[in-house]
Amino acid sequence: MKRLWTFVAALVVLTLFVANCGGDDTPAVSRGTAVVTLDAFSGVPNPTWTLDAETAAELVSTWETHTITIEMEYPGTLGYRGLIVDFADGARLWVSGGVAIDTALDQTIARADREHTIELWLLATGETSIEPTMYEALVTQIGGGHP
Repeated sequence: MKRLWTFVAALVVLTLFVANCGGDDTPAVSRGTAVVTLDAFSGVPNPTWTLDAETAAELVSTWETHTITIEMEYPGTLGYRGLIVDFADGARLWVSGGVAIDTALDQTIARADREHTIELWLLATGETSIEPTMYEALVTQIGGGHP
């Protein structure tokens, strides 16, 4: 009988603990709007477009679902190098080559984007800001093929 009461007491304590730790009720900190830059050109301006606060929050939320990985050096190649997102709060997200690197809150966190879902989604948000032939070539290149 003593074991039963010990079990019941432990179960009650565990239930109360889980109920109090059931989730973080505080909303995520908004980074505000964001400016996306398609880093592809040398000598001429790179295409840019703006994400509203809701779309920028969706980007951050999607980024947070990806697995943390090792950092990657920014490619020093000619042509397409990636997408750079500058948030209103001063944070920056760089997306290219299967990695999405965030530099927020004085830290750098890289997350794997092996399927290029973040990169392709982000590119699609700027489809109307990119010359159509270039857009299609980038979708093909990022998607695994080469134009």
